[in-house]
Amino acid sequence: MKYDFPIIKTIDDVLWAIDGRDEFIVAERDGHTIINYVMCKPDSFDMSTTTIGGDIRRECRGLIFDDTGKLIRRPFHKFFNIGEREETMPRNLPMDEDYEIWEKMDGSMIAPFMLNGQVRMGTKMGLTDIAGDVEEWLKDQPDGAAKRAWINVHLRCGLTPLFEWVSPDNKIVLQYDEASLVLLAIRNMETGVYVPFETTLFETAKVYGATAGNTTDTLEAYLDVARQEIDREGDIYRWKDTGHMVKGKNSWYVRIHKIKDQIRTYRHVLAIILENDLDDIKPELDKTDLDRVNKFEENFWEGYYKKLYDIYGIVHSILKDNKIVLGGVSTEDRKNIATVYLPNSKLTKKEYPYMFGMLDNKALPDQHMANMKACTSNTKKFEETMDWLGVKYEN
Repeated sequence: MKYDFPIIKTIDDVLWAIDGRDEFIVAERDGHTIINYVMCKPDSFDMSTTTIGGDIRRECRGLIFDDTGKLIRRPFHKFFNIGEREETMPRNLPMDEDYEIWEKMDGSMIAPFMLNGQVRMGTKMGLTDIAGDVEEWLKDQPDGAAKRAWINVHLRCGLTPLFEWVSPDNKIVLQYDEASLVLLAIRNMETGVYVPFETTLFETAKVYGATAGNTTDTLEAYLDVARQEIDREGDIYRWKDTGHMVKGKNSWYVRIHKIKDQIRTYRHVLAIILENDLDDIKPELDKTDLDRVNKFEENFWEGYYKKLYDIYGIVHSILKDNKIVLGGVSTEDRKNIATVYLPNSKLTKKEYPYMFGMLDNKALPDQHMANMKACTSNTKKFEETMDWLGVKYEN
């Protein structure tokens, strides 16, 4: 885990290290270029002697270069969970050196940069909607001008201030009652060195204390306790002399985050409903998520059964009115159903397969459920199916 952060001055210092690697993107924007990773392969951040450029690739977490190729923003380097890799196993961490334990905030990383002479806020992918929210928030703050001036000075000195944006409107798992731009670190753009800071202008993350000379046993004992805590994401362990870090997430947070990911869209919620797994998830949801999931579940089943009964009624009438008996349908009957009865019925063409399925001894409820499960495979199918069922939901 211990290595010197690489010198980066221009985009050419980085491009060679990600050449041919599709897990990294080079995004051209108006007057600037962003380099970020979009997935993590086994050797993406490898620091072994057989894979060169790993130290550079660990920097590709939202690097920004201006239109001349000069580096204008350097966010946090890529660091890992305790126990995630061999280098972050407790036995391999430098526990005999000075480190601090910081509160891991549950928001969005914000790293400002200078663009066309103006201070701009940016997430890993630069000028996003969330970054826009931060800029608007700063404008409304009584000390917003002072905050922007402070950021401006640091950027002009070749330093990138690194923040966490937390807000009631930017909830990940934890609920924050007030919006805040929390200062986490300041980094030298060229060298990557994390520089010490003191400020009363910004809120800073909680520090649980500086520790020196601890043992691996001490760390593991702390983790055993910390990982069982609730209403916290976890901790960042930052070595004071090197700036290197590892993170430890609480078991509660990891579980809730996975659940939040499972219900991130109504398409995913429907998949859980159809697998009868929703009851296991509901106890872990907060009131806001529980209310929206319950409302969608109620609306879905109402639309599901109404459509099923409507189709059954129409199909039953076609069979009855034309004296067709399932199990003994002739070729002539099938032809008449396809060319005469269905076109003159209230069924839409989308619903014709239900009739033909019944002619092949496929139960109507089974067909209907199969269609529901199929629609969870992609967003377009899901939206079309919900519209067909008349299920209303908020995006």
